[in-house]
Amino acid sequence: MSDLLNRLAYLQTRRDRTPNLDLARDLAARNDKAGIREIAQNMWSENKNIHWDCIHVMYEIGIIDPELIAPYAEDFIKLLKSRHNDMVWGAMTALAEVAKVRPDIIFNHLDDIKKARDEGSVITIDNSVSALAHTAAANDEYNKAIFPYLLKHLSTCRPKEVPQHAERTLPAVNESNKDDFIKVLRKRNDDLSSAAFTRLGRIIRLAEKSKLHWSLKNALSGSCPLYLCPVLLPQILHSAEGSGLARRPHHLYGYTRLGQSGETPLLPRTRVDRQA
Repeated sequence: MSDLLNRLAYLQTRRDRTPNLDLARDLAARNDKAGIREIAQNMWSENKNIHWDCIHVMYEIGIIDPELIAPYAEDFIKLLKSRHNDMVWGAMTALAEVAKVRPDIIFNHLDDIKKARDEGSVITIDNSVSALAHTAAANDEYNKAIFPYLLKHLSTCRPKEVPQHAERTLPAVNESNKDDFIKVLRKRNDDLSSAAFTRLGRIIRLAEKSKLHWSLKNALSGSCPLYLCPVLLPQILHSAEGSGLARRPHHLYGYTRLGQSGETPLLPRTRVDRQA
């Protein structure tokens, strides 16, 4: 095994996720495209422990910088058909990040995304909603093709999923479709627990605002209620790089500002604590 692969959790006989996270951060920080290519190639390893660790490293890199994993989008699409469930939801997690920078790839494979959503696990479904929403946000053509599907999903998904999936759908909501979005959510109110009802109410109020996206300055200063929509934070921080308002975030897992030890988090951790 190469020195790079020996850093994987499995090859270190570790049962926790820390080695994979550390490797992802290191590869992203160094913009190590050769190293990322080696990890991508081993997503196809015959050893299921190695291929799982590699898909994990890849989507963690994508959370930091989607551009670094975008060249492997077609591999992620193929892995949606894997017989291993962890590879399927790992690939969908990666595609949810790729959608932010290469929505055209997701759009060209809508049938594959939808099929994986229909047949997938809870985590696969969660991330498929994100992948579709970010793709729909790219332009009017994509939005018109995808948004009705997202609304149908919100109208039929399990009650406990409605608030989270509504949040994940928010990037695709705009002035032309927000009324339909709000209408669907209000119809689900009677299905919800009190906590979910309150959470959904916040999302509806957010959608009712004249502008769904606050200025970067307000978002980064904390005056924008990002806790209502954590799925938008990576996009906002990504955009902030070019604005001069913030440096490029090196690590968005847990939504820390720069991913350095001791940094004050912008938000509490909201991502699913996935198990291998």
